[in-house]
Amino acid sequence: MTPTKPSKRRVVFVCRSPACRTQVEALIGAAETYPSAVDACLSVARRPAGAVIVNLEDIQGSERDIVAAMRRAQSGLRIYTIVKPEDEPCGRRLLRAGVADYFVLPGDIRRLPQALSAECGVRSAD
Repeated sequence: MTPTKPSKRRVVFVCRSPACRTQVEALIGAAETYPSAVDACLSVARRPAGAVIVNLEDIQGSERDIVAAMRRAQSGLRIYTIVKPEDEPCGRRLLRAGVADYFVLPGDIRRLPQALSAECGVRSAD
């Protein structure tokens, strides 16, 4: 069985917060949003994505475990995280552990379209 190629335009988003989802989708357009990292991992394993965005506020369990599970689902996957200001040290740790980038709520997520443009062809939804 031949592995499925990643869909460069497919962005998977792990988020339960309607407010955060609205902010992100206003910036990058529609994303496939999942309420749990497990659901997102299963989706990526079935159909590879160009990138995954994880709202760390909405996950249960270890952030490193989530990133490792995403990588097992699809090697080479670009993973971005969204953190609250008080969780920025966690964002820096994950950056050192191999995530592509992290964004601090609320204002820093305006950089998402630029970060995703090369990887997924995402342009600002403005």
